[in-house]
Amino acid sequence: MTISLPNSNTYAWDDSSTSAASASVAIKLKGGQTLDSKQVNGIKQLVSKSVPNLKANNVTIVDSSTGEELAGSSSSSGSDGSTQITLSEFKLKIENQYENNLQNKIKNLLSRAYGANNISVNVKSKMDLDKKIQDIVTYTPSTSNGKGIVSHSEETNEVTRDGTSSGGGVAGTQSNSDTTTYPGVTVSGNVITAKDSKTYDYLVNKVQEQIQSDAASLDDLTVAVVVTTGNMTNANKQELVSLVANAAAVDPSKVAIMAVAPSSLAASAPAVQTGAFQQLLKNPVILIAGGALILLIILLIVLSASRRKRARQEELMENLQPEGVMLPEDGSVQNPEEPAVPPQPEPSIEERRNKGSSKQDQVKNQLQDFSSKNPEIAAQLIRSWLKGDDGKHG
Repeated sequence: MTISLPNSNTYAWDDSSTSAASASVAIKLKGGQTLDSKQVNGIKQLVSKSVPNLKANNVTIVDSSTGEELAGSSSSSGSDGSTQITLSEFKLKIENQYENNLQNKIKNLLSRAYGANNISVNVKSKMDLDKKIQDIVTYTPSTSNGKGIVSHSEETNEVTRDGTSSGGGVAGTQSNSDTTTYPGVTVSGNVITAKDSKTYDYLVNKVQEQIQSDAASLDDLTVAVVVTTGNMTNANKQELVSLVANAAAVDPSKVAIMAVAPSSLAASAPAVQTGAFQQLLKNPVILIAGGALILLIILLIVLSASRRKRARQEELMENLQPEGVMLPEDGSVQNPEEPAVPPQPEPSIEERRNKGSSKQDQVKNQLQDFSSKNPEIAAQLIRSWLKGDDGKHG
């Protein structure tokens, strides 16, 4: 890399032409490798930012193996416009970051009063990425009287007197010679005036500044806010405009506020019901009752299926029973050639009741025990069943 720097000049008002800084970079590429225009421009930007007052246009990139200059697009009108697109994207990126940051700040500020879901903020900014150089010259007096230090002065003195004199020519005759004149002396009849003038020059302090700005600056900014609220007076709107303007550091004329009425009650009813349903799900009593209801429904379905199955079995046994043959309760058929088995004594009613306690009776006992221990839940389940039956019949 070779860098050529011009002679430094510390005089701000020196208009003499000076040569610009320049640089050249020799790059050795691997076999078959090439650099596109974006990569070449990137190298130029890197070198130009590393050297003061070095422009990218004054940086030359050369392939050391061929000695040819690598082409790159110019900063304003490149062959493919890659640099111009990059600058536009950079400007857009800065604007988006600034707008998003400001939108979040305004939302956080207003959400405390109106709620996060009732606030919509849109910010539009315009950034200026142009490079600026500003020269400032300031003159201030160096003394307390406001005049400064005297560097040069001129004074004026004037003297007037009567010019009557006893000397001269013969009375009644005129002199044939011209009247002698002197600088600063005026003769008017017998009056002679002598005048002497002086001029003063004052020195004052002089401050000369040269400011160069390379950073992006905010050129324009507007803020729009939509608030969902039931009632907003003009006074409230003006307060909101002032609040947003102070938060965004802009003039209130750049802020627009619009108040939107909330949706109708009919439209908002599903949301309210959904919220109430979510609150019910958080109640453990409701969860227990729901589980018991589901268990009860499953048991009723099982019992109903068991009854239907038993009825079908009894009907089938009746159809298969031969004439003159008594079938026992277990459905077995006795061969006539086999010796008769003495009949067993019939069990009593109490034994049959205890023995016949089926799964249905056990479920009934469990339900009675649950309802006695949890009467409120049982009552709520009954009310739910009644409402469900009314809905079906209706």
